[in-house]
Amino acid sequence: MVKFFLCLTIFLLYSSCKYKLSTYSANTPKQRLNAVNLARIQIQEATETPHFKIALIADTHNYYEELNELVGTINSRGPYSFVIVAGDITNLGLLEEYDNSRRFLNKLKYPYLVAVGNHDLLANGDPIYKRMFGHSDFSFSYMGVHFIIFDNNNWENSGTVPDTAWVEAQLSGSNASERILIAHVPPNDRERFTEDQIQRWQDLTKLHAIHYFFTGHNHNPEESTFGNAIHITIGAPSKGSYYELMIEPGGIRHQKVDF
Repeated sequence: MVKFFLCLTIFLLYSSCKYKLSTYSANTPKQRLNAVNLARIQIQEATETPHFKIALIADTHNYYEELNELVGTINSRGPYSFVIVAGDITNLGLLEEYDNSRRFLNKLKYPYLVAVGNHDLLANGDPIYKRMFGHSDFSFSYMGVHFIIFDNNNWENSGTVPDTAWVEAQLSGSNASERILIAHVPPNDRERFTEDQIQRWQDLTKLHAIHYFFTGHNHNPEESTFGNAIHITIGAPSKGSYYELMIEPGGIRHQKVDF
């Protein structure tokens, strides 16, 4: 009997340790989904029409019921050329949360790209994001529009981001007719950024004729101006809306879509 209880105790301790390790595990295959989906986007550009639209969502967290409804709405309102997620697809940066959100996003009919959010960097979220999605700063041009997606979660990166020099280099090297910045934290967040930092980003929107600056972080959708750009906080699916960006030969415009 003593031997039985000893074995049972060892088993329970082992199971407990194993569960804790799996909860905070970063052991996920290198999928680099942003690069995979970006390749799909670049291939389809050859057959794109002059009139096209993209969908922008953010802060899906663990709102799985709302996310499922949002994915269904995007699929039915298409076609979209692609979907951009402006960060926070997790609540605590856990692998299980990454996997859950990825499963829902994989139901989209269209390629999707994911920016990193501050919640995505909690726990072991940073290595998980890099393995699942790739580098957190990347840019691409599509039909004359340059999209620059970057990490500006400064508190979660010990102040080493955003990499403003990298963003400036992307802007300076672009000959696109439209330039769009996408990050997670609003650039006018005075809790996270100093007045000098905010002013520098405002100056960049003027110097490089930035049309739009899309962010997430604040769950309520909101539209304002930031420097010369239209700043849009996309909002969370729990608020029942997302944004469309319509690109046409005569210009570029946006609208909020309720679902």
